[in-house]
Amino acid sequence: MVLSGDLPLTLCQTAPLLQEMDLSSNNFSGTISKGIGLCGSLQVLDLGDNNLVGNLPQDLYNLTSLTILQLRNNHFDGELNNAIGNLINLSYLILDLNNFTGQLPSNLSSCTNLKIFAANANKFNGSLDVVRFNQFSMLENPDLNSNAFVGSIPSSLTGCATLKSINLASNKLWGEVPSSLYRLKNLTTLLLSSNNLNGSIRSLNAIEHLVSVILSNNVFNETLPDRMQGLTNVQVFALGNVRLFGSIPEWLKNCTKLQVLDLSWNNLTGSIPPWIGSFPYLFYLDLSNNSFFGSIPPELFSLPTLNYDNHSAALQSTQVSDFPPLINLSHNQLQGSIPLQVGTLIVILIMDLSFNNLSGNIPEAIGYMFYVEKLDLSHNSLTGGIPSSLTKLTFLAYFNVSYNQLEGSIPHGNQFSTFSNKSYERNSGLCGAPLSFSCGNDDATKSDPNSTSSRGEIPIKATDIFEPIGVVIGYVALIVGWFTWYLTRNKMGYDLTT
Repeated sequence: MVLSGDLPLTLCQTAPLLQEMDLSSNNFSGTISKGIGLCGSLQVLDLGDNNLVGNLPQDLYNLTSLTILQLRNNHFDGELNNAIGNLINLSYLILDLNNFTGQLPSNLSSCTNLKIFAANANKFNGSLDVVRFNQFSMLENPDLNSNAFVGSIPSSLTGCATLKSINLASNKLWGEVPSSLYRLKNLTTLLLSSNNLNGSIRSLNAIEHLVSVILSNNVFNETLPDRMQGLTNVQVFALGNVRLFGSIPEWLKNCTKLQVLDLSWNNLTGSIPPWIGSFPYLFYLDLSNNSFFGSIPPELFSLPTLNYDNHSAALQSTQVSDFPPLINLSHNQLQGSIPLQVGTLIVILIMDLSFNNLSGNIPEAIGYMFYVEKLDLSHNSLTGGIPSSLTKLTFLAYFNVSYNQLEGSIPHGNQFSTFSNKSYERNSGLCGAPLSFSCGNDDATKSDPNSTSSRGEIPIKATDIFEPIGVVIGYVALIVGWFTWYLTRNKMGYDLTT
């Protein structure tokens, strides 16, 4: 039963020795009244996931026995009072998803037992230097992302030897990423994206246990170092839009646990190394908006986690983060044909090869990318027809082959009945719906009606791509279960774009 109305704080009068109050996940509204201070023995106060508003009352800060204060996902506002330093036993302070404003109080440093501090998605501002983070002897996971903090990353933060995760993303921080991060021997997650930070990637070299590094949307403005010995445990490595120069370095091949690699929107050049295709767990690869040239290595389309014979591995990998299975090589200077190995990417959801100089035919094997939702091949020099095998892609929601040199009739059926003219424009040889000009004989294709292509079949041997049919059926069952989970997650509001 979901409760609503005002908080029943008369409990503090009738049960002054109450130690735990959990009213979370209800529909309570209004403010926290002053009566909360009468619960002097309270150790746990959980009011998360309600519709509470207003400032925190002064007598809340008199609850000196509190170890857990959980107020997440309400509409609280105003500044935190400096009296929060009275809560010396506080271990968990959860304030995320509210409208708190102002600077963090300096007396927060007095809460020396603080272990988890989450204040993300508020309107806090000012400098973080007012908090002496090195006073927190047990702090593990400070999460202050999506606020308006300014200034540099405080040096006292690297004095917290117990830190496992730092999340300062989406603020207004500037200056260098502290070189003293190497002191944090237990650090596994470093999230500093969407600030105005600079410094050197080399500062990460000595943090041997890093698993997730997301530094995108900053201004490092440096050449990727030729040599690094660290990061061998990294699984998520995102350096998109940080003004990197140079080429993809050889040391990156030692990061064999990589699952997410994002080097998009930089100034990188050179060819794409074939060894990227050997990463056993990589399912998200974004190299878009750079100046890579040469051909697409066939090995890239043989990534084991996206391949037909590794469905179970893909199921595990895609649950690590909110990144969808993706290969994005768009906006580069790539040439040559699309490798036939593209047909083994059964698990992939997004494939974007647009804005390159690719030539040759669209491979029929793309029809084996059963779960692809977005396929963009636009702005290339592709020739030939659109394979009818693509009509088997029943999850395809976005399709674009515009600005190529394609010809022949546009396939009909399934998802292809939903695509507009924009999917095909600037291909003078294409005809048929949804374009305004027909092919001259809408009842038959220009090819032999008895051919496998005109029947929508793929004119290659199934054994060239698939293992025996019994194995495939088992794998398809796995991926259907995964895809159901993926859709559920997507409906819950996860962002699946980079």
